[in-house]
Amino acid sequence: MTERYDAIVVGMGHQGLIAANLLAQEGLSVAVLDVASPVPGGFSYDIFAEGFRTGPCAHAPVPVDQNLADRLGLEERGFTMKPEQTSSFAPLSIDPGQYLFATSSRAATQRELAKFSQKDADTFMAFSDEVHSLAQILDTVAGTLPPYTQDGWKDLWGVFETGRLLAEGGEAAQLMFARLMNSSLEQAVGDMFENDAVRGFVSVQATLASMTVPNRKGSAASLIQYMLSLGGHRPYRGDWQPLRGSLHHYLRALTQGALDRDVAFFPGQVAESFIIQDERITGVKITDGEVIEAGMVVADINPLTLFDQMIGSTKLPTELQTRLQPLRQGGGFVRMKLALSDLPKFTSSENTTVMNGEILIGASPSYIAAARSDAKAEGGSHRPVVSLVIPSLTSDELAPKGKHVASLIAQYYEPGLPNDPDNWGAIADSVYGALENVAPGFSRLVDTAAVYMGDNMARTIGPINREALGGGHPLTQLFGGLFGHHGIGAGVPLTNLVVCGYGPEASASPHLNRGGENAARAVMQNAA
Repeated sequence: MTERYDAIVVGMGHQGLIAANLLAQEGLSVAVLDVASPVPGGFSYDIFAEGFRTGPCAHAPVPVDQNLADRLGLEERGFTMKPEQTSSFAPLSIDPGQYLFATSSRAATQRELAKFSQKDADTFMAFSDEVHSLAQILDTVAGTLPPYTQDGWKDLWGVFETGRLLAEGGEAAQLMFARLMNSSLEQAVGDMFENDAVRGFVSVQATLASMTVPNRKGSAASLIQYMLSLGGHRPYRGDWQPLRGSLHHYLRALTQGALDRDVAFFPGQVAESFIIQDERITGVKITDGEVIEAGMVVADINPLTLFDQMIGSTKLPTELQTRLQPLRQGGGFVRMKLALSDLPKFTSSENTTVMNGEILIGASPSYIAAARSDAKAEGGSHRPVVSLVIPSLTSDELAPKGKHVASLIAQYYEPGLPNDPDNWGAIADSVYGALENVAPGFSRLVDTAAVYMGDNMARTIGPINREALGGGHPLTQLFGGLFGHHGIGAGVPLTNLVVCGYGPEASASPHLNRGGENAARAVMQNAA
C-alpha cells in the first residue's frame, strides 16, 4: 500500500526538522527521509579516528531563536542555550594580552576593543548597529518579494524597494549603504578604524568562508552579508545565541519533538530520487523501491545532491546548470578535522574559556592580504586565515577523556587544486604553521588529521562560498543570495519543491537562516 503525506521533508538538518515540527504542529501529515543516514535524526557521528568523532559542525553561526525553541518545547527535550558559544577569540601574537575576545556582552566586547583604541571601541559599536540596520532592510526586501518568476524582475523590484526603505531609514543609513556598496573592504575599515587589530577583526569576520577579495571595489558589502548570516540577531548586544561546533543536542531535541508529534521516520531507508511528472514531485523513491507520495516536498540537503542526484542534472534549465558549476568545483578554502591529544596553548591568554567559541587566526589586514597574495602566486597560502572550533569542550562525547576534537576551515587556496594526498599534506603544514604562530607546539598535539577540499568538500560538507555568486554589482550579488535558492541566484524548476537548508553538515546562506519556518509557511499557504 502506497503511503501519502501532506509534506515530505528530505534531509535531516536543523531547518528540515524545524519545518517538520511546525507542520506537524499544524495538523499536517509529515514524513522525514534522509539521503545519507538511515536512522531517525540523521546526525550519525563521523568517526575519523579511533575514539574521535565529529558531526554537524557549522563554522558560520547557526542562530537559534529562543521564541522558536520555546514554541517547539526544545528545553524539555534536552536542549538548552549555551552562551559561551557566542564568543570569538582572535589571538594576535604569542605575547600575553595580545588578543581580542568578543562575546554577546556589548560592554565586555567594548572593553576588549578599548585595549587597542577607545575611539575604535566606540566607533565599532555604532558601526555594528548601522550595518545591522542595513541587513534588516535587505531582510525585509527578501521577505516581501512579490511572486515574480524571472530574476530580472526580482532584481528591479529589489532595487526600488531597497531605495524606498533606505529613504525611510534616514541619511545615516543611506551614507553607510553607499559606502559599503562602493568601497573595498580594506578602504572601508581603514577609514573607520585607526587600529590594525580592530581593522583585522572586522575584516576576518567579513571574509571568512566567503573568499571576498578585500581590495575589490564593493567588497565592503560582505559586511552586510555577515550580518545577514546572523539571522536578524545583533552581535555584541546579548540578543543572539548562535551555535558553533556540534549541533547534536539541537538536532536530538528537534528529532524527539518530531517523533512526539507523530512525524513518520523510515529507519533503514534513505531517499534515492524524486518521481517527477509535469514539473511536480509526485513521490520520493526510497531504498527498498517503495515510493512515498507527497503533496509538497521540503529539501534540506546539499544542493549538489538535490539537483544532480534527486532531480537529475538533465532535467535542469541551462541557466541553473551554469549557476551550479562553480559549486561543483569547490571553494578556495578547505576543512580539516583534527584529533588532539590536549588543548592548544594560546600564549596570548591563559584563560581556556576563550576557546569555547570560534578561534580566528589572521585577524589583521596585512595577514589577510598576504594569504591572498600567496594563493594567487603559488596556489595556496603559506599562512592561511583559519577559523577553529573545539566542539569537544561543550560535547564531551566527541573525544576520549582528556583529549579533544577540533574542526576548522582555512583560506585562501586556489579552487582548482587537485584533491590528493600531496595537497592534503601541504595544506595541513600551512595550517599548523599559522596556528604555531599563536599557539606554539600546536602541531605536536595532532594525532590524526582529515582534510576535505575541492569537490570532496563540496559534496560532503556543502558549498558555503558566497563568492560563488560571481561578479557584478554587490547589490545584485546580495539579491542573488536573498532571492535565489542556496545562494545560486536561480529558482527551483519544480512547483511543489521548497528549499529550506543545506543539511546538517553545512552552514546556511543568510536567506535560509529561517528556512525551516519559511518552508513551513509556504507549505501551509499551499495547503490553504
